[in-house]
Amino acid sequence: MKLKSRLLWIICVSLLFGCAAFVNSPETREKSGSIPPKGKFRIEFTGFEYYKNEMQLLRIGLWKKGYEEDPRSDSVLEIVLEELQPEYAYPMIHRLNFFLTLFTLGIAPYHVRSDHRIVYRFFTENGILHESIYDLSLDQWRGWLTIPIMPVFWPSSSFEKSVLHSLDLLEENR
Repeated sequence: MKLKSRLLWIICVSLLFGCAAFVNSPETREKSGSIPPKGKFRIEFTGFEYYKNEMQLLRIGLWKKGYEEDPRSDSVLEIVLEELQPEYAYPMIHRLNFFLTLFTLGIAPYHVRSDHRIVYRFFTENGILHESIYDLSLDQWRGWLTIPIMPVFWPSSSFEKSVLHSLDLLEENR
């Protein structure tokens, strides 16, 4: 009986955590204005309620790139993260993929797309100085076949890399 319960537990954990994500390079959606010189900014994060780790990584990344956080500064760097509804090129195939995964008990991996938009906006009381918008997307696969690559391509660490890459793209626009 003990062996059966352990085996059942391993199967459940494998099905729940058998997930891998592959990052697509952030796409620059829009740029306007010129980026102000590095210095002290009041940094405001919007939309990071469920992404505290990514917010901390951005704070560290900004600090490493020469941006200082000053809550009393008149210059503001606002970083907005929006979760978007994924758009599938072929929604019917996506639904069929779900049922195929269900009927094969996770042997055939299930594909899920996760889309986000991140906005870097520099402004003062005079108006917006610069705004860059990037689309971030992750292709996630869930199922038994993803278990061997799961430690390297875990979705949250893949998303963190994508967010930090968007910060690098912002710096390249200088």
